[in-house]
Amino acid sequence: MNPRAWASALLLLPGCFASTSGKQHSEEDLFHGLVLIELSGSALLVSPYEVTRSEYFSTDGPAEQDYLPATGMTLADASNWANAQGGRLLVEKEWLEMISWTDGYGADAAGNTMELGMGRPLPVGVFESSRTSDGLYDLTGNVWEWVTAQSDGDLCVGGSYASYARNVTRMLSSGDSSEDIGFRWCASFSTFCTDVLLPVWQESPQRVQQSVHTLQQKSSIAVWAIARKELKKNPAYPRAFLALFNETQ
Repeated sequence: MNPRAWASALLLLPGCFASTSGKQHSEEDLFHGLVLIELSGSALLVSPYEVTRSEYFSTDGPAEQDYLPATGMTLADASNWANAQGGRLLVEKEWLEMISWTDGYGADAAGNTMELGMGRPLPVGVFESSRTSDGLYDLTGNVWEWVTAQSDGDLCVGGSYASYARNVTRMLSSGDSSEDIGFRWCASFSTFCTDVLLPVWQESPQRVQQSVHTLQQKSSIAVWAIARKELKKNPAYPRAFLALFNETQ
């Protein structure tokens, strides 16, 4: 089937994404469905998808729109939302490193770009063929993603349904927004454990244990080892808390 016709057919099936593996995470999951990757030798938690409308607006809307990427926010809006979850936006150099080891990134990558001709965003994670080995979707197309720039100016990356695949960066002025700009979020593993997990563990250790187990099951042994090593550097962690991360897969 022609890629455009295939994507159009998906949009005619309201709710078909609601049960798709990975599109939802348990309310008990303290990691919010984030995936653990290795970047520059450190463990980083990254949203596998662009933040969806249901996540960003926290309201019940039409079911067929729940898994569309949230758009129309400024860089500050996106950053504030990520901060409220205990994380932050990706830094430009982190995104560049991520795509440097992504096979087929750019003009030949499968994604919702102008080449597809849809003219609108699709639900996150539609393009399984462009999924990275670490479980990240939509690095190419769908909507632009805000990142923290290394130079002056606001920066979004990755392209959108309204840009060609070869266009991967876009500079904007402070306060700009657009209906084809969204974001994904991330968090340093050790920082997230300190700021989010440890306070909850002191009240509900079983909830933290389940969240850690879920993350471990979908993480590679190599990346999990890096994460554990980072936690051991912090002398403030109680032994019982560290023990949650010592189970073998």
